[in-house]
Formats: sequence, C-alpha cells, structure tokens
Amino acid sequence: ALNEEFHNRGRREEEQIEVMRLLWSQESVSFKGRWHSIPGAGLKPLPIQRPIPVWVGGSTDPAFRRIGKIADGWMPQFRPDAEGERKVELVAQYTRDAGRDPAQLGMEARLSLGGTPRSEWRQDIERWQQLGATHLSINTMSIGLESPQAHIDLIKSVYDELGLDDFKE
Repeated sequence: ALNEEFHNRGRREEEQIEVMRLLWSQESVSFKGRWHSIPGAGLKPLPIQRPIPVWVGGSTDPAFRRIGKIADGWMPQFRPDAEGERKVELVAQYTRDAGRDPAQLGMEARLSLGGTPRSEWRQDIERWQQLGATHLSINTMSIGLESPQAHIDLIKSVYDELGLDDFKE
C-alpha cells in the first residue's frame, strides 16, 4: 500500500525507530540513513515524556533479534505453551547478547478469547506471568461480537472473572 519493499521492512523499521528516537529527543535532527534522509528537522514542542518507549511485535527470528537489540517492550502473538516458552527464552537470550537486561524489556502477553478454550484462559494468564509478562492484551476479535460496546463489555467481564488486578498499573 505504501509502495515499499515488503522483504526489507524489518531493516527499515530499525532505521525508523532510530529516527523516531532522535526526533523525540533532540530539537534539530540531521540524519542520513539507507531509507531516510532528514536535513535539519525537528518537532516542536518536544514530547514531555522522554524517552518514549518503543514496543515491537513479530514472530520470526530476525524480529526476535530486533526486539532484543532495540525494543523497550514486545508483543508476542502466541500462546505460552512449550513453543511459546522457547520463543520467550530466545528473545531473552538475544536481549542479553545485545548487552541488555531482559528484565527491563516489557512484554505484553495476549489472551485470544477466540483461539483459546475458556477452560485454559486462567492457565495461560498464569503462565504468561511466570514468563515475565508485564502487560496483558485481551483479544476479542473474530468471535462474532457486533459492536464496540460488546467488545468492551466482554473485556470487563473477563477482567472481573479472572481477577486480573495483577496486570493493573
């Protein structure tokens, strides 16, 4: 849709994150990268919150390496089964390889209501907590809800039913 090469999106994303962080933290930015060229631009006013955390998703090995190298947080899109646990450890290892502390990397776990049997919701949430999840997203897509309010009501119901105060900041 943007007339960009799909296969280099990860490398472009890394450069774009670098550009965003510069623009969010400096009054004037000059940047020359592979995909972006910025001659003395800036944002005014600068954001109040600095740094702004950048969270990254992805489910491939290059994405996991990128997360370990530059992300402030990540959003795994899988269940916390044995394969999911392996992926979490892989991201932790890539984070250590980049000289960073995996405990400082936020993780937004996902509970997909349509893809997880109801009897396993609590188990998945507890497993995510054991794996170090700092946030929880409840996915209500593709389960036949007919309005935004129906999604909100279901999320509130799941929150109350499962006692998700552990994820509340």
